Amino acid sequence: MPDTSITLTIGTDVAHLLIYHPDDLKHTEGWPLGWYAEPACFQSESAAGRLIAWCTGSDGGFKVRLTTEPLSFREEQYVRQSWAFRYTGTKGRVFIDNSDGLWGESRMDDPFAQDLGWLDLDPDYYNVTVYAIEWNAEPGSDAENFETLPNYTVVFRRRASATAPPIARCPPTLTGENGQTATDEVAVYTPRPVVLSEAANFADVIAGFASNSVLPPGDAFQARGDIVLEPMLEDPDRSSGLFDIPFIVAPKLEAGAIGVLCSLHQAAFSPKENRADYGFRSLGLVRITAVDGAWTRPQPKAPEKRGAFSFHAKAPKPQPIAGLYRLRAEPLVAASPPASESLLNGFRSRIVSALAPDQAFAKRVGTSANYHALTLAGPSSEAVLSSFLFRHLPLTPAARLKIAALPVVDRVRALSEELMTL
Repeated sequence: MPDTSITLTIGTDVAHLLIYHPDDLKHTEGWPLGWYAEPACFQSESAAGRLIAWCTGSDGGFKVRLTTEPLSFREEQYVRQSWAFRYTGTKGRVFIDNSDGLWGESRMDDPFAQDLGWLDLDPDYYNVTVYAIEWNAEPGSDAENFETLPNYTVVFRRRASATAPPIARCPPTLTGENGQTATDEVAVYTPRPVVLSEAANFADVIAGFASNSVLPPGDAFQARGDIVLEPMLEDPDRSSGLFDIPFIVAPKLEAGAIGVLCSLHQAAFSPKENRADYGFRSLGLVRITAVDGAWTRPQPKAPEKRGAFSFHAKAPKPQPIAGLYRLRAEPLVAASPPASESLLNGFRSRIVSALAPDQAFAKRVGTSANYHALTLAGPSSEAVLSSFLFRHLPLTPAARLKIAALPVVDRVRALSEELMTL
């Protein structure tokens, strides 16, 4: 007999709950972790009736009831927020999830292996309302053996001739707390502009090494096995000291070469293998003006001698650190006007067209090409569009930085030409 109502408790460590059928979202298997919360992705899948998602406001365990029946009288008394979604049922049932079973690069579970979380649902068009309930406001809810109300009740109603609800901008926040309003406001993060003269002292030498993984400013990259930085520290076992040190990374270390000033944000060091993997954020372009020799290990402090004193004691010989050098550099700032709207629109259009399934560039990008086509089609900045191409075009590391140093108009033209030659 079909389940027209199910109740279960589900935990989340991403503060989101989702309802979908896995077969409807197979096309997202190459998408990155958390794609469901990105406005372009959510809006596309929500408009197609393939995904229902909302933000719980916090991590934790939540009691949820999915039903094709109306709210109960008790539930009606304590509803604090609600949001309506559209859903197209095609597979005979739907699954509620905390994102672990969602298709994507980091899929952790298989919904089809789960017995719980499935609601039988006849194929049809539905208007689905998620009601957030202040369950603990009900008298007696804190008593032992009291059957508490759910945190959320999700009601599926056949649409018939009813109007489909509007599409939320992103998964709406529904907390069930009294006095709060449901909202689909998109959080906008504006990073603080990087001032290179504050990030490093260019009057002094800066530690640097060569890596072909380097990416232009505004991006992050991994340096795996290129260098071991821990010997820079007086206590090599405490890698945390590296996070306060600026570094210059370039494909080649020589006077006149373009490199990137970077900050370290991730470190994994294996003393046994003498190997390290690091994650860097590119802050800004620099031009190397001189290589002043190898960077050396800190000199150990000589023990104090009592009594006799020798004028002939030799200082220990400095020990160079393999692959790490003392660099002098100057900030490289390309002063140019921002991209015009027409230039930006043409640039964006060329990239999105190149991400169509039959294009060579899309094949190079792989299973995430449809994700990038979707997210880049919106109001992406020149920096975002260029960063994407720097990561995916077959450019040499030196060519990436050379193009990044060009004025905006020339950079867009150079990247467009590279894209069209594929």
